[in-house]
Amino acid sequence: MRVWLLGGFRLFVGSRKIEQGVWRLSKAQTLVKLLALSAGHRLHREQVTELLWPSLGKEAASNNLRQALHATRRALDPHEGSRYVLSQNGLLKLCPEGTVWVDVVAFEGAARVPNTKG
Repeated sequence: MRVWLLGGFRLFVGSRKIEQGVWRLSKAQTLVKLLALSAGHRLHREQVTELLWPSLGKEAASNNLRQALHATRRALDPHEGSRYVLSQNGLLKLCPEGTVWVDVVAFEGAARVPNTKG
């Protein structure tokens, strides 16, 4: 999975670009962005609900998360979306069986490389 956040959101699963029109909910995109930027590409469900719906009660936020998770999976792959966003033991993990490349992380890594030229 490759995720671009700088200069606009773009996402590829393998060679397939996920088009903007398939995202039924904007929070589905936001969920992918949060997971892409989190350590290990994982967050606890409660962290996600607090970030995405801070003013809602626990039950309402949890219901919203289920809807966003469903929309995310459908956008990534209508048939096997759960393989790209796993929910297990209270954690959400992006692309658990593969690698996730994120432009922000690549940019930060490149910025840390010391300049060896005089």
